[in-house]
Amino acid sequence: HEDLGVFTQEVQLSQQAPSDRLRWTAGGYFYRSTEDQIPNTAVTLGFAPAMYPYGAGTTIGVISYAVYGQATYDLTDSLSVTGGLRYSHEQNKARLLGSAPAVAAFTDTSPYIGLNYQIDPDIMFYAKASKGFRAGGTTPNAALPGGSLAFDPETAWTYEGGARMEFLDQRLRVNPTVFLTDWKNIQFNVLIPTP
Repeated sequence: HEDLGVFTQEVQLSQQAPSDRLRWTAGGYFYRSTEDQIPNTAVTLGFAPAMYPYGAGTTIGVISYAVYGQATYDLTDSLSVTGGLRYSHEQNKARLLGSAPAVAAFTDTSPYIGLNYQIDPDIMFYAKASKGFRAGGTTPNAALPGGSLAFDPETAWTYEGGARMEFLDQRLRVNPTVFLTDWKNIQFNVLIPTP
């Protein structure tokens, strides 16, 4: 049996007046969840009981928040530059029944920069670079030494460039794009059977 409580909220403020050269967005994000794996007392009638992913009696809690801002400025009628920044903080807490809690906290500042060049209403060239972030944490499991295993956060730098083009009165669209992603500490879920 599992109890799960989740609360999330995002607040955003933006200025998008079409007559202004500057357009911007700022906001904040909050997320909190608690998950309790409660031991099951049901009779199994000769069948093996289902295994909890972390073990019965496990409590997992996550608190995450972020603040961010992004602005685009038109340098000319054809050329615009965009810059953004996101600050993220996340705390993960896991506790197996009868053991001390394992706590992991992670922070990151992720930038974004982009450049758009609109040659005419049908042809636009662009280039951008951005950093993505996914917090690390702990994996509680009674079979692991110490009852849990910590893992590092995942980051990814993405570089992209290309064009957005329409021809023949917008009946033909061509969007050539090149991109590169440089990942660090990619997170995967892997099930390893134990005796």
